[in-house]
Amino acid sequence: MTIDSGKDMFEVVYNDCHGGFSLSDKALSWLKKRGLDFEDNHYPQEDELPRHHPLLVKCVKELGDEAGNEFSKLVIAEVSSQSGKYLIREYDGLERIETPESIKWTDSSKF
Repeated sequence: MTIDSGKDMFEVVYNDCHGGFSLSDKALSWLKKRGLDFEDNHYPQEDELPRHHPLLVKCVKELGDEAGNEFSKLVIAEVSSQSGKYLIREYDGLERIETPESIKWTDSSKF
């Protein structure tokens, strides 16, 4: 997935199936060996592990399908945002990434 709306590119991990973002035991071990320890928390929050964290991105690249568990499919989006900001929207565990530039805004000044 590529969201091209600006000039500053970065990568973000998100869950591409119903079920929710979660890390496998193998991913937790991989991250722990590199200095990130979540005390076996398979569901780290954004403030614990930002989805754009370079080690998380590298983990998903190296482990592929084994980075998530049976309820998640972790993939990497290349995001382009002039502001460097993004938002992960979720419905029933399925996530999508939005940037300020990718949102179709309603213009209240037209009436």
